[in-house]
Amino acid sequence: PNRIEQLKGLVNQSCNVQGVGKAQFIEDSIMRSRVVEQKIRRYAAATSVLGAFPSPLLSSYTQSAALGLQTNLIAEIAAVWGQSNFQARLLFGKIVGSLGLVSVWLLVLDVAKLVPKAGSNIGAVDAFTATWAIGKTTQAYFESGQTLDAVTLQQIFKQARKAGQTIYAFNEPAISEQQQTHSAQIKILTTHLKLGKLTPEEYHKQIQQMLITVKQFNLPT
Repeated sequence: PNRIEQLKGLVNQSCNVQGVGKAQFIEDSIMRSRVVEQKIRRYAAATSVLGAFPSPLLSSYTQSAALGLQTNLIAEIAAVWGQSNFQARLLFGKIVGSLGLVSVWLLVLDVAKLVPKAGSNIGAVDAFTATWAIGKTTQAYFESGQTLDAVTLQQIFKQARKAGQTIYAFNEPAISEQQQTHSAQIKILTTHLKLGKLTPEEYHKQIQQMLITVKQFNLPT
């Protein structure tokens, strides 16, 4: 029970942190779709790097940072649609079910990390497909004129996660390269957060600045 409460605290902190990314309203529908697509790819790759972090002792923090990035992605897509003060956390909860379920999900991933390598791979794929699906579901929500209910959003999310597995497989070499590049720095930042040398806000800002610069990935043809 204490572990779940700790994870709930991390989830709440992550979803409340404001992102450092900037997005502005784009009136042209074709350009808007292109920009949203690019944001989804970048955020999915970034969260995949965090999801792959191997340490069971620190991975709760990196996975919660991934949740913060997912919330930021929703906010940035909303801004592209002209909703600069959109309540991203509320839509996040509708898409994934509830923040309580997310805490349990993080606990399952923590247990998986006890299996070297295999746990990291599970975490990477899980984070990528979840972020991909959150982005696609958010886009569908705004395309509908914000009329989709929670049940419909969760159905779109599940379908989009399956498609995200194909995208991940196609880009896995490039994502693995990013994981190796940033692993040491992520460990340092996460250790500092755990020791209280960084606030959650500082941690999330530095993580986002590091990872949202990843190179553009390609879609399978």
